[in-house]
Amino acid sequence: MTGFEKYRNGAGPLGAFLILILMLVLFRGLDRAPVDLIPASAPTEVFSGERAKAVMNHLLQENRPHPAGSALNQVVRGRIQTRLTELGLESEIQKHFKCSAVAPSCAFVENIIAIKKGTDTSADAKAILLTAHYDSAPTSVGAGDDITGVSAMLEIAANLRGTPALRNDIIFLFVDAEETGLNGATAFAEDSPLMAKVGLVLNMEARGVAGPSVMFETGPNNLNQVAGFKEGAATPIGSSLMVEVYKRMPNGTDYMIYGQSGVPGLNFAFSQGVALYHSQLDDPAHIDNLSIQHHGDNLLAMVQVSGNKDLNALPAGEDATYIDLFATYLVSWPSSMGPWLAALALVGIFLTARTQNGFTLRQVSWALGTVVVVMIALPALGWLVSFPLGQMGTLAPLEHPAPWPGRITLVALAVLVGGVGGSLAMRKAGVLSLFSFVWGLYGLGGLALAFLLPGISFLFLLPALVVGVVGGVMSFIAKDIALKWACYAGLLASTYIAIYNMFMMGTVFNFQVSHFKMIPLLLLALPLVPVVSIWRDENVGVVRPALFGVAGAALAGIVGGMLVSGYTAERPRSVNVVYHSNKITGDHQYQIVAYGKQDHSYLAAAGFPEEKKSYLQYGAVPGKGYFIPAEDMNLASPSVTIISDTEEEGRRVIKGTIHAGRAAQMMGFGFVDGSILQGMTVNGHQVVLRKKAAGSPELVWLHGAGDTNMPFSMELTPGELKGMSLFSLGAYTNTAQAKKLQALRPNDAAPMHYGDHSLVIAAFSVK
Repeated sequence: MTGFEKYRNGAGPLGAFLILILMLVLFRGLDRAPVDLIPASAPTEVFSGERAKAVMNHLLQENRPHPAGSALNQVVRGRIQTRLTELGLESEIQKHFKCSAVAPSCAFVENIIAIKKGTDTSADAKAILLTAHYDSAPTSVGAGDDITGVSAMLEIAANLRGTPALRNDIIFLFVDAEETGLNGATAFAEDSPLMAKVGLVLNMEARGVAGPSVMFETGPNNLNQVAGFKEGAATPIGSSLMVEVYKRMPNGTDYMIYGQSGVPGLNFAFSQGVALYHSQLDDPAHIDNLSIQHHGDNLLAMVQVSGNKDLNALPAGEDATYIDLFATYLVSWPSSMGPWLAALALVGIFLTARTQNGFTLRQVSWALGTVVVVMIALPALGWLVSFPLGQMGTLAPLEHPAPWPGRITLVALAVLVGGVGGSLAMRKAGVLSLFSFVWGLYGLGGLALAFLLPGISFLFLLPALVVGVVGGVMSFIAKDIALKWACYAGLLASTYIAIYNMFMMGTVFNFQVSHFKMIPLLLLALPLVPVVSIWRDENVGVVRPALFGVAGAALAGIVGGMLVSGYTAERPRSVNVVYHSNKITGDHQYQIVAYGKQDHSYLAAAGFPEEKKSYLQYGAVPGKGYFIPAEDMNLASPSVTIISDTEEEGRRVIKGTIHAGRAAQMMGFGFVDGSILQGMTVNGHQVVLRKKAAGSPELVWLHGAGDTNMPFSMELTPGELKGMSLFSLGAYTNTAQAKKLQALRPNDAAPMHYGDHSLVIAAFSVK
């Protein structure tokens, strides 16, 4: 064979390579919202991200945190109300003290409610609840989370002002105290008569400062909800896999409260730049205006589509299975159709296989072995590259500021494993057995998931259906090439799904857990096995050089991942400085708290020891941390006043008041053994307690109480009470030592969540 003949059939590999590159380029768009920014000069009925950003700048003009209960949060609340008045909407404040429905946490709540009336005045008329929360995390300006949503709501109110009234009422709910445990949403759901009128919830959230607005959660029986999203959104992004995953995660948004009662809804969020989530840098300057635009485009479209529909008919009898196609079209079907589509795919795969000669049991065994090896090898390689890509475990748990070297590495390894598997297995297994086993596995997997977890079934079902339709049709019109083109079509569909989900995982898993990020890439590696076996069977000479090139790309990506910085000033690591005043032990110390790996050079420069010290967080939760001695700042201690201590029905009931002793943002109770706490109310409201095994600690949080006395009642197991504490969190200290620790903090680090603060711990002693 001449050199020319050896490479004459290289069009297949070259085409596959170019499609893969094109797909990666197109997926690059997931790092930003796929929309154009509409200027402020646009007509008022059109959502303008530029106008919404101006509203954000006005609401957050102090550029400081405004957590629930703070004075600045009241200022932000007033500005929202003023803007609503300017838009011709009357607003009211739903003022409550409310304990969370999901955590042992209570807070003062001031929800803002305004209604744009619809034309339907019938008794059973339903309304659309458009909602976002306006409070921030304790150290965050809260621009992304969630004033972006608030600003979008105010712009949508302006968009609707000059347009004909819709059929359904639009309830604008600006929720307070989301960050404290969804307290504001709980107050609205449990105490507002408007909740009974809600037929659809549209919630806006953010877990970062950039990226597309993704529809990641729906209500139950979501077929019609998803159909509305498909009808209205011009650039839809979301999949039923996200819904299935999110409902199993421990965290939640305000929609969690409404969804628990079965109210239909769609939940939207952007999540790029997650390193700035709940940090000081979550401010207007760091918000991508395109994310505001995409948020608003999605929500305004949903209001317009749903505003004239009968919301009583919105709950369907089933869910939808769906995934977007490059944010241009939502591929969807009723979940009940899944088994039938899987059956159709299997029939098409069978017809495609019949175009070739049969295979032996030995060949099937080799095909099985190849698939098993690929499924083991790819996560194993992911685990190995986790060390260099994860910079030996020093990365933050979430997003990487420069993800492309790691992405290229993982995709290249998936191609390499699938390519080598197909190349080596071709002679022993044969093309037909590899095709039949891989795509039979897809078809059967899609069928099983269509019954068990229909929201996930598209991972296998959609590529299998593409293979079945293409191969089945071509088996009648072009038998000789049916199997090859079916494999190509299946590889294309499966590669899209693989890379889509790898990108989506980027804000949840960083590269130090690359083995998890490799799991969706199995959907790239497995279909590549029969494709490469076809090329090897046809003596395509470029396969081996191509695999060497892919290996080189993976190696280059590994080197690049080791060299790029895992943290930058714009995507910093999270490092807080905390002043501890422990009145129980008499210790006064500074602590460096990091989310992720500690920066030991910072610890050394600040004079911290190399070894961690054991301590009780909030006087109750065992932990280890880095401490240095500090002067006693004489901060006032939290205290309780016992009003009564009785025994009722076999339980010890203690009633009293708790007082922070200073203007604290938060205070609470700590229990070394949470199982002794059988029940509790604060200010007359029941506290939701986690069921604790004996010896497991429990914390009960009170937010925004300031320097007031809060009444409480707790039910405890009888006997001697030990290991109970009080704590309060307030402003950071202002000593020379405190300022030095802040000044030494590296430029690639920033406070997050509670930020730099002071913590006072005192004993809760009861005889």
